[in-house]
Amino acid sequence: MTVSYSGDVANASRFGIFIKILLRWRGSVYKLVFKELIAYSAMYMVVNIMYRLILVANSDDCDEALPSCIRWKKYRVVFETLRLYVNNNIRTIPLTFVLGFYVSLVLNRWWKQYKTLPWPDSFAIMLVGVFVVDNDDKGRILRRTMIRYVTLAYCIALRTVSFRLKKRFPTIEHLVHAGLMRQDEYEEFQRLDEKVVANKWFLPLVWCAKIIGEGVENGNLNAPSGSTVMNEVGKIRQGLTTILTYDWISIPLVYTQVVTLAVYFYFAGALFGSQWVAPTRDEDFAKMPAEKQTGRIDLFYPFFLTLQFAFFVGWLKVAETLINPFGEDDDDFELNRLLDRHLHVGFLIVDPSKEKPELLKDSYWDEQIPAEIPYTLASVKDRNTEFQGSAEITLNYDLRMYLTDKFYQDVGGPTQLRRRAKSRETIYESVRNLRFPKSRRLSQISHLFARKKRPQRFQRFRSRKNFMTAQPEHFPSAVLGQVDPRRRDSLDPTLLLVDPRRRDSLDPTLLLVDPRRRDSLDPTLLLADMEFLENYNIV
Repeated sequence: MTVSYSGDVANASRFGIFIKILLRWRGSVYKLVFKELIAYSAMYMVVNIMYRLILVANSDDCDEALPSCIRWKKYRVVFETLRLYVNNNIRTIPLTFVLGFYVSLVLNRWWKQYKTLPWPDSFAIMLVGVFVVDNDDKGRILRRTMIRYVTLAYCIALRTVSFRLKKRFPTIEHLVHAGLMRQDEYEEFQRLDEKVVANKWFLPLVWCAKIIGEGVENGNLNAPSGSTVMNEVGKIRQGLTTILTYDWISIPLVYTQVVTLAVYFYFAGALFGSQWVAPTRDEDFAKMPAEKQTGRIDLFYPFFLTLQFAFFVGWLKVAETLINPFGEDDDDFELNRLLDRHLHVGFLIVDPSKEKPELLKDSYWDEQIPAEIPYTLASVKDRNTEFQGSAEITLNYDLRMYLTDKFYQDVGGPTQLRRRAKSRETIYESVRNLRFPKSRRLSQISHLFARKKRPQRFQRFRSRKNFMTAQPEHFPSAVLGQVDPRRRDSLDPTLLLVDPRRRDSLDPTLLLVDPRRRDSLDPTLLLADMEFLENYNIV
């Protein structure tokens, strides 16, 4: 099974938290690449020794007049030129690009296969909840048989793809010896082998579906509940089919070959391109890469090439390990343990001899809602308050700083929480949205008096706030008058306030009007004016 190290890296605040997992061997990169690394290092050293003990030794201390010396020098120049050519062109292989996409594809495929593995827990819980049978031997046999059929289908299907399950159950007959299948059921399999060559792993699910159908006919299950249980059986079949499909249809072979060849050819070229040579001629030394021109030093072992090999080949080994998670690698799925777990848990859930606890009052019955669940001494430091949003935490940190910012803008009045002047959440929305001329819009109602030059006595009420908060004695007597009730069909668009002397009554006929504008009255402004008064809380 996959090596778990989540507990070792739970507290990342500690120093060097990943150092502990670097020392593990099982499932590590060292275990995956150490054999290839030893072989590659040996081949590198063979080429290095041949260059040093044969080419350099025979070309340095020799008589240049001899033909053999000239020949060895020529071989040495050819080797150094070949090394320079390979070193310059090996960087053109897009190794990181190819490996990155391939490993990402394999990793996603590996995780999806694990999530597709069916678990019989939901099916067993449904049997207990909706399959009404007596708690006698017959009811117990029925439930345990259905769980055994689901587990049997799981085992027959996955033993075709899992090496570990195949070794545990080499044949169907081994399932009979293990107790997962009865002898009569095995004989039924053998009879069907003469008619159907395909793998019959789904046959136990068919038997399970027949039992569900008989339960609906006998009244042990109602039709909707039977449909729900059958859907769960269908999910188990779909999960097993998907697992088999992943095994039948692999990642395209050409993609795997491209990635493998890219890695192998890269490091095959590095056997020559990464050799540390010492040219005798200055012109050959000048052709070397800039990092090797710092001085005529001699490095025998390629340390950074070793790291490069471990990283890239280890990356490839990750894909090789996860491409088939049903093998015997350290990170492959342990289906033997999952099979045992499913059988034990399934029998435990459906066994009617396990009675449920008696219904009793809980520990917090008298409190209705518990004040706080107790903390141990080890966990009391982790106690925290209820989650709050970032804006709530930030703006409520010091409420006094924002005390004056909680009121609406440009609205007067003595109330603590003033209402907006342009509210769009009232029942008068239909009146406000009427298409009045520009001079009649309520949003610009204060500009009606500005169309003509106002008398000096109106200047104090120029702003909306001053006009609303003015006392009754501030209003000129010329505009304090009542509208004739018989003329309700003609109201003035300049009607603004209820008579301050009659604040105890919200009579729409008691309005302030301009006696000089009584010839232009509009009945559509009455309702809007009343809304205007309510929004400013002055009635």
